[in-house]
Amino acid sequence: MRLNATWPFARLDVGDDRITITLNEDLRPLLRLIKFQVPEKTTLTRNDIRQVEPRFGLPLSRGLRFRTADESDERDGLVFWFMPRDRDEIVRRVAAAGFRVSENQQPLKGHS
Repeated sequence: MRLNATWPFARLDVGDDRITITLNEDLRPLLRLIKFQVPEKTTLTRNDIRQVEPRFGLPLSRGLRFRTADESDERDGLVFWFMPRDRDEIVRRVAAAGFRVSENQQPLKGHS
């Protein structure tokens, strides 16, 4: 199962050498109640990430897909969905932090 995170239910933080996706604290009790296993925080370093695909999804529903250096990493293919109006700023910050942003997208193994 590939992980997906969506604003405003999760937050994307871009640092100098890492990207962190954190679940909104308001969702944590609900996830515990329904026993849905989702990491509360996922951190990817520059060394973890092979490339970031900024145009993943349908034209009106785009997300950033993170491809890890190790394709067997459970975080490979993680997608952060955001509002279309925020796309350019998010992609700019990811690229400025030194992450490889690629327009070429490879399908996940077993996915189209």
